[in-house]
Amino acid sequence: MIIKQAQYIQNFFSSLENKAFKDNLCGCYNRHYFQLRLTAPVHEDMFPISILMCDIDNLKGINDVLGHDRGDSYIKFCYTAIRSSVPEYADIFRLGGDEFLVILFQTPATAVKDIVQKIDAYVAHYKEFEPHRIGISIGATTAQNSNANMEDCVKVADMEMYKVKAMRKGRR
Repeated sequence: MIIKQAQYIQNFFSSLENKAFKDNLCGCYNRHYFQLRLTAPVHEDMFPISILMCDIDNLKGINDVLGHDRGDSYIKFCYTAIRSSVPEYADIFRLGGDEFLVILFQTPATAVKDIVQKIDAYVAHYKEFEPHRIGISIGATTAQNSNANMEDCVKVADMEMYKVKAMRKGRR
C-alpha cells in the first residue's frame, strides 16, 4: 500500500512538472521553462552556443481562412520541421503562438546556416496549405564563451528574425 501511494505521488509530481515546463500542443519546452533555463549557469564546455529565433509565417492567415485546428496543425508541422533539422541535444522552446526558440550547444555560427537551410527546405516541401504561403523566418546569433550575456543573445536573434521576416514580406 505504501509503495502504491509513493508511486502515485511520484506520478502526480511528474505530471505537474510536465505541465509546468512543456507546451501542451507540441510537447517541447514552454516559455516558463525557457525563462528558468536562461538564468541557469552554463558550463564553458557547452560553448559556442547558437540561438535560433523562429517565427512561423502567415499563421494568422491560416487561422483566419482555414480555422484554428488547421493553424494548430501548422504549428505542429513547424515544430516537427525544427525538431528534425536540429541535433538531438538542442533545446526547443515554444515561446508563444507562433514563436519558437532553439538553443544549440557546441554549435558554431558556421553550422547554423546549414540548420536554417534544412528547416527552410523541410517547410518548402509541404504542400498541404497551398495556396497559402507558409514558412518560418529565422534569426540567429552565436555566443562564443561564457562572457556573453544570454539575454542579449536572445535579443540579437530576435532582431535578426525580424530582418528576415521583413525581407520575406518584401518579396511577395
